Amino acid sequence: MVEGAGIDEAYFDLSFTGSNVRAVDLARQIKAAILAQERLTASIGIGPNKMVAKIASDFHKPDGLTLVTPEEAEGLSGTFGRAENPRHRAQDREGPG
Repeated sequence: MVEGAGIDEAYFDLSFTGSNVRAVDLARQIKAAILAQERLTASIGIGPNKMVAKIASDFHKPDGLTLVTPEEAEGLSGTFGRAENPRHRAQDREGPG
C-alpha cells in the first residue's frame, strides 16, 4: 500500500517484507529508482508506524536511510533530543531479521 502525503512525500507499508533487512533492501531499491528516474535524492525512514518513520526520515537528509526498530521507538521520550535519537544509518548496521 502507498499513501501520498504531499507533493514530495509518501508512506509505504513494508510489513509484507517480513523483516527489517528486507525492508531496508527494498528502501534502497526505491531510493535507487528515484535517483535513476528523477535525478533526485530521497530520504527514507523505516519505523513501526508512520510517525516514527517520518521522524526517522528527517535524521539523515537529504539522502539518508534510517531504520528505527520497535524496541528503539519504545525508548523515544517524545522530545527527540540529540541524546534520544536512535540515529542509526541503515547502511551502517545490520538490523534484526
